[in-house]
Amino acid sequence: MRWAERRDDEWAVITDVHGAAGTSGWWQLVPGHALRGPWEAVELARVPAGGISGVHRHTRTHEVYFVLSGLAEFLLDDEAYEMPAGFASITARGQRHGLRATGGAGVVWLVAEVPAALPAPDPDKEAGVNPMVGPVDLQQRGVLSLAGAGVSPLDEIGLGQLAEGESYDVDTESGEVFLYLMEGSVLVRGGGTERVAGAGVGVTFGWRERGRVTATGPARFFWVRSIVDRTRL
Repeated sequence: MRWAERRDDEWAVITDVHGAAGTSGWWQLVPGHALRGPWEAVELARVPAGGISGVHRHTRTHEVYFVLSGLAEFLLDDEAYEMPAGFASITARGQRHGLRATGGAGVVWLVAEVPAALPAPDPDKEAGVNPMVGPVDLQQRGVLSLAGAGVSPLDEIGLGQLAEGESYDVDTESGEVFLYLMEGSVLVRGGGTERVAGAGVGVTFGWRERGRVTATGPARFFWVRSIVDRTRL
């Protein structure tokens, strides 16, 4: 079990993000090289009101965006979609995407990026695989399976909610799971240890590592699972 805690005074400031003018904030929760599974990185990103993360093509990775706060316009290839808090999007290798903060405040979102398992499509011939038609409301869907959607090793994303005393057993039978606590407080067990987590904490559970999250009060969390290639362990 690996632990990362967001602190508002530790944001890195980046200028001209993907060619867009202006600045954005960036905070690395988990570097990919610290994990056994196929991760590039898990990060937090933010742009101020009117800020832009410029449109760019993914040439070797698939990427999950999940909006934590604010209202965004999400650009995917040649389409624009409204993307409020609680919505998730997937960008496959070969696709182009970008994001603009369109509400009265800025946007904060989670980014989970994985190296694509299959060869990249030719950008001049194929736009890439889009497993969803625009962003998906995870508050309504709860869990979104990505199996068979062409974004392996990404497997599943979800949004969970617990009442006080309820528990969530983390499924790591097929891969590693990153879980980010959005609201509330929980007791996290995994890898033979236990620890209390509050909002802004991200936890990674390794392959076949038993994990359980128990709410000490009402709690909400986002999670993403990436499949582990057992032949490479």
